[in-house]
Amino acid sequence: MVLLSRTSEVITIISALAGLIPSDANRGSLTFRVWVGKDGAGGSDEHKLNSAGGHIPEIQVWDTANKLNGKYHGNRIRAKGNFGKYFRDRVSVRNNEQFTAALPLSRTSQIANIWLLMRSNYGYRTDGICMTTFSWQASDNIPPSASANSGVLPGDLLYFCGYPWYYSGNGLNGRDFRCAWLDADNSIPRTPYFVNINVGVMGKDSVKNFEDKDLCGLGVGVAVDGRIRKRAIEGDIAAHRKAFGNRANVHQSLSAIALCDSPTSWGSSFYCIDEGVFCDMSTKTKYKICDANSTEPCASYEQTLKRDGSSKIVIENPGARPSTKPIEFVAEYFTITDFNGTVIDDGMGL
Repeated sequence: MVLLSRTSEVITIISALAGLIPSDANRGSLTFRVWVGKDGAGGSDEHKLNSAGGHIPEIQVWDTANKLNGKYHGNRIRAKGNFGKYFRDRVSVRNNEQFTAALPLSRTSQIANIWLLMRSNYGYRTDGICMTTFSWQASDNIPPSASANSGVLPGDLLYFCGYPWYYSGNGLNGRDFRCAWLDADNSIPRTPYFVNINVGVMGKDSVKNFEDKDLCGLGVGVAVDGRIRKRAIEGDIAAHRKAFGNRANVHQSLSAIALCDSPTSWGSSFYCIDEGVFCDMSTKTKYKICDANSTEPCASYEQTLKRDGSSKIVIENPGARPSTKPIEFVAEYFTITDFNGTVIDDGMGL
């Protein structure tokens, strides 16, 4: 058992490793429990969110090879093979309640590491989801060397994963919530519609920084949902195609400067039109947009977003060859690409 804590805002993570692997290691299950509508710290009247209920998020299990191993949506369980069908079921929960379900997994013997992806249910966009605690228990035939087989994620943990336009931290009356918000339609400003959690690092002996990119990131795939598409696409693109959802409810007012300057931010590169600044998240480097008087490295933005993925930022360095970087976030744009970087879908934000 490993107990980790933070002094100012106490976060507790309990993770235990299973010791035995049964002979049938091809399939397994993940039992999860979600609490909504109350403070993740458990606590005082000051921080209770008695009116912050919502619908249980969609939950997906991925491995580090970007393979979907299992999926839960509403009150139906979708195992691999049914992927691509849309279900409009939802699980309504009252405030301060919890919901428990079992999720079957496939190919557990091949899982190198488990990522949990939780996202807002697109079919019910009027509800933001305030998740205060998420716990899981994996079946014994999931290799214990791959991940922590059980654990608890308080909402505080997601709160500390990064700046609010990537994860949580949306405040009410000047107060920060002790929960993680998921919202699909921007009705709660600066909250994401999904969050990724690397369960594998929970089982490591070394103490992890809760703001480490290894714990919370946008590094695994997310299924394309046809209901978010704003423009028709030529031809038929299967919904089950593996794809990244490079979107975190970006607004024009968000600051690329603050994103680059933050030691805890993690996500895709971002271009803020209002500031005229591009943040290259791979290096945490800020570039001003080039003009006729530029004497330092600057960024040129090709505004047309083409189907072949040729929309780009060009870093121009006076006296040196320019370098090209893919543009992942432009204010109010999102792009969905496959794992080779080819644009599958693009459109305006929801």
